Amino acid sequence: MTCARPARILLPLALLLLLVAGAAPEAFAGDPCCDPCPRYTTQWIERTVTVPAVTQTIREPVYETVQVPVYCNQCTPTYTEVTVPIYRTREIPVYRTCRTPKFEDIQVPVYATREIPLTREVCDPCTGERRLVSCGCRRERYQSGTRTVRRPCGFTETRVQAGVRCETYQAGHQIRRVRCGTRVERVQTGTRPVRRLTGWRCRVVEVCAERTRVVRECVRVRCGA
Repeated sequence: MTCARPARILLPLALLLLLVAGAAPEAFAGDPCCDPCPRYTTQWIERTVTVPAVTQTIREPVYETVQVPVYCNQCTPTYTEVTVPIYRTREIPVYRTCRTPKFEDIQVPVYATREIPLTREVCDPCTGERRLVSCGCRRERYQSGTRTVRRPCGFTETRVQAGVRCETYQAGHQIRRVRCGTRVERVQTGTRPVRRLTGWRCRVVEVCAERTRVVRECVRVRCGA
């Protein structure tokens, strides 16, 4: 291989000289070892080679499942203490003024009618004697007595109970809790599973498996070798 580079240089020069001088190629025939310009030929050869497996180290994430609390907003009522009056109901009598008539007993005369005979004095013309003769009667009203009569003489006012009415009155007070509004607070309603990253791990993976293949190579062989 040490004389390959000078041969590449001298071979074109030798061919040029042959063309100029008209000499035949056989002028350089003889022992190839003593040939100042050795000649080479190109040959294709096939050989089987083994391609090693190709591996690669990769990093894989490591996860774990954890329970994460779930929250929501909830309205909670707020209360305060207030003083509330206590009422009760009672019955109150209702009165009204009643006018009662007042009577008195009086003596009323009782009258009756009677007939009173009428007489007159006449003189007998024969004898000249005077005598009383009845000439009729007349009616006369006279008081025969009295009777008791009751008559009103005024009124007496009396206050009497006419019924009852219901009345509401305050009997005291009490302390009571009343709702005065709402407030929003965050409360936990449960949990939910969540995957989270806990680290990394290294793993060797085979990118390409080991295989064999046929390789064609071009080699230069010295002529006569």
